Amino acid sequence: MDPQEFSRKIYCAIADTVTFDAVAGSVEIVGSVTEFGVRNLVLVVASGVTQLRWDGVVKEPDGFFELSTVELRWQEAGWFVAFEPWFTTNLNFTCRTLQLNGVSVEGSGAWYQDSFDGPLPAAD
Repeated sequence: MDPQEFSRKIYCAIADTVTFDAVAGSVEIVGSVTEFGVRNLVLVVASGVTQLRWDGVVKEPDGFFELSTVELRWQEAGWFVAFEPWFTTNLNFTCRTLQLNGVSVEGSGAWYQDSFDGPLPAAD
C-alpha cells in the first residue's frame, strides 16, 4: 500500500496497546477503527526503528489513544511516522519497514492527515 492508503486506513484508530522492543528495534500498535458502524482491527508493525520519541501524557484509565493526526514521510533513513492523539501526545519514530495488517507500506512521498477529508500532501 502507498503512504496515502496507510494514512486513510489508520486515521482515527483507537490504539489499545503501543509497544516498543528496544532489543528488536520494533514498534507495534494494536487497536481498531470504526467505519460506517463496522469495527476493524488494526495492527501496525514497524521494524528497524530508530529515533523513537514519546512526548506527552499517559492515557487516562477512562481515556483513549486516538490516532487523530497521522504523518508519514519517506526519508533517506526510512519512514518517518508520527501520531498525535488530539495533540496531547506525540509519538514519532523512523523505521526501515512499516506494515498495516500485514501489508507493507511502499513507495515514496509524504502524507499528513488530520481530518476525514485528507489525506493531504505533507509540507516539505
